[in-house]
Amino acid sequence: MNRPELVKGLLAHPGSDVSLLAHPKLDVNAQDANGQTLLHHAVTLNRPELVKGLLAHKDIKPYISDKSGNTPLALAHKLGLTSIVKLLTDHPRAFMAVEPRRKTMAVTWGELKRSN
Repeated sequence: MNRPELVKGLLAHPGSDVSLLAHPKLDVNAQDANGQTLLHHAVTLNRPELVKGLLAHKDIKPYISDKSGNTPLALAHKLGLTSIVKLLTDHPRAFMAVEPRRKTMAVTWGELKRSN
């Protein structure tokens, strides 16, 4: 399922069937040319039902920043969308700043010690 289909189908039509979010080929974290995800677009279009559906997706990363440095939460705040701000702040991963790293600090520190 490609991004233009999603933007046209899910975002452009209020009342779109959010059950499409369960499509197995959907990458909810895919970013467009501006670095925005479906969640960014749902916020910008003031679609709380879609924001809620996206936040329920098991793979959602609501902390992704676009090329301007805005997360969906920052956008919602800037646009004064208090109901969406609440949905986003209630999500357990809303405030993660970075992707978890594959290596632990102990492994990285060990590698640094070996290189000296």
